[in-house]
Amino acid sequence: MKRRINHTGRKKISRKDVVLTVIHRGNEPSTFEAILDLDSLQLPPNAPVFIEAYHRTNYMRFSYGTTALPGPESLPLLSGLEGTERIYFRVKVVDPENTGRILAEADRLSPKDAQDSDENRTSLLHFELCDLGQEVWRLNLNRQWPTLEVNNRLPDGTSLARSDLTFRALVYPSVTRQILTYIMFCRSESWDEEGDDWESLWIQWAIKTPGVGSPPSPEDAEEEKMNWVDSVVKARSRRELNLDSYLKDLGGDK
Repeated sequence: MKRRINHTGRKKISRKDVVLTVIHRGNEPSTFEAILDLDSLQLPPNAPVFIEAYHRTNYMRFSYGTTALPGPESLPLLSGLEGTERIYFRVKVVDPENTGRILAEADRLSPKDAQDSDENRTSLLHFELCDLGQEVWRLNLNRQWPTLEVNNRLPDGTSLARSDLTFRALVYPSVTRQILTYIMFCRSESWDEEGDDWESLWIQWAIKTPGVGSPPSPEDAEEEKMNWVDSVVKARSRRELNLDSYLKDLGGDK
C-alpha cells in the first residue's frame, strides 16, 4: 500500500543497501565503516557520495567517493560526536554537474556497533538516559527515531529498559500503543508496507504479529484505527509482555 508521492525526482536509498558500523577505539576517536550498494539506482558512476553523521545539532560530513567506487578518502573520525548517546547517519549522492542537487538519499540511519554480536538486529525503539524529574520514563517522538527516555537517576537505567521483565511488562504495551496511535492519527500518509522509515518498520512489525490484520487506511473511521491499535497491543501482550510473566517475575505466581 504505497502512500507517498515523490515530487522532487530524488531517489530513495533503501536501508537494506546501507550497512553502517561504528568502531570504538578505546581512548582514540571512534570511526565507522559503510558498505553501500547503489547499483540498482542507476546513478551516474561519477556522482559524489557523502555520509553525514549527526546527533541533534551536532553534525559532521565525510566525502565517501563516488557511486562507482564508494569509500572514504581518509579515516572518518567521529571526534566531534564523542560522548553522545546515539549517532545517526544519512547518505547523499549528489549531481556531479551540480553539487547542490541531491540525486539520492537515505536518512535517519542507525549504525550497528562493532561490539554487538547480533549483526542483524534492527532496533525499532531507541533508549536514552535523561533528567526526567520525578518521571520514570517518557516516550519522545520528536527525535529522528522513537526514543524511550529513562530517568538518569535509575541504576543501570538503559539495561533496565532493555531487559528487565517487570519494566517491559509495565511500560512496553503503553509505548507500543502511543507509537502506533501517533502513526495512525498523525503520520497516516507517511508510511507504506514496504518502506524502511521508522513509521513503516513499526507497521510492518505490527502486521507480522499473529492475529493482527492490515492497518486501516487514512480515510477509515477513528474508532477503526483505535481498534486496530488495541488489537496489536493485545496480541503482543499475549506473546511476550503479559500479566502472567509480570506476576512470575514478582514471585506471585507459585
